[in-house]
Amino acid sequence: MKKWKHVALWGLFLMGVGMFGLLSAIWPSVGNGPSDAELEQYSSSKNFDSTRGTFVNRRHDEYEMMMNNFDFVTLLKEQTFGKEVRVPPKPFPTEQPDWDLWSQQEYAYVWLGHSTILFRVKCKNILFDPVFGSAAPVSFAVSRFQKAVVSVEELPPIDLVIISHDHYDHLSYDAMLFFKDQPQTKFLVPLGVSSYLKGWGIDGTRISEMDWWDEAERDGIQFVCTPSQHFSGRTGPRGLRTLWASWVVKTSEFTLYFSGDSGYDTHFAEIGNKYGPFDIAFMETGQYNPIWPMSHMFPEESAQGGVDLKAKSIHPIHWGTFKLSTHSWDDPIKRILAKAALLSVPISIPVQGEVVTFPLESIDQRWFEDL
Repeated sequence: MKKWKHVALWGLFLMGVGMFGLLSAIWPSVGNGPSDAELEQYSSSKNFDSTRGTFVNRRHDEYEMMMNNFDFVTLLKEQTFGKEVRVPPKPFPTEQPDWDLWSQQEYAYVWLGHSTILFRVKCKNILFDPVFGSAAPVSFAVSRFQKAVVSVEELPPIDLVIISHDHYDHLSYDAMLFFKDQPQTKFLVPLGVSSYLKGWGIDGTRISEMDWWDEAERDGIQFVCTPSQHFSGRTGPRGLRTLWASWVVKTSEFTLYFSGDSGYDTHFAEIGNKYGPFDIAFMETGQYNPIWPMSHMFPEESAQGGVDLKAKSIHPIHWGTFKLSTHSWDDPIKRILAKAALLSVPISIPVQGEVVTFPLESIDQRWFEDL
């Protein structure tokens, strides 16, 4: 019986790969990454390996070993037959953002689900990784279990969109189509990601590409593209033709860190030593799995990463919206809270849609315990 179940899972996996390949060929939301000719422009980057023809991590040989040992069938088995409760029993409590309060603030933020954060910095509206729908080329493939608290159309005017990498749960075709028609909105992206935006009709003059440790200043705000340990590609995990990144946003009064997606490595301490301490660090906390330990942190590592960054407070992101791994829906928040308590670092847990104003006071409401 177990043999037939294994064969059936392999069949399902191969069928899924075939369907995804077909969708990738015909669906505009997949987009087009850099061509071989365009990749030549990135060959001078220290983070590009000309022999491989891809961007790389600091420990890329270890990453390749992890991918070579990747067991898709075991993952599919756990996702199909696992005992973990991956979806909450009822929707999370939320708030409709108070945009009047928002407009009165010099600094504020609101968590809009998963890794989508709207930040107000020196009265500028800065949006990180805007995703308001599915995390796949088609809506039914990776749907949300937690509905977006607002639509992209309901946001205040956005001055700047910052993208961490090209995965569907961070770079949304639908969101980019909306912002294409908002001429005041500019974009900061890692190397190569502009290919998608330009392919979807966004004028290249509105896009700035940055390599790790590149710095830019706009209206008295410093933006730094900083390292992460992850991967890229919208048609599978071995693309690596665009760079993945974390971000630092710094003014004379305030500094924030946005992790994007990352495994745990020395870059957190490097960033903390160069740009810290941080008033708040938005740290990837969910979608971990022993199968991909270098790509996503376990919650305990997220807490330690916040300490390495010298963060005064951590806001966990990348959880509470999609079921992309096999852990229970509330495992990420419970585990990071337990580790953060041992490390004496505050955790901020506002409900989605709640406007958090500054000076920052960590909002440890434990609302998830009532579900």
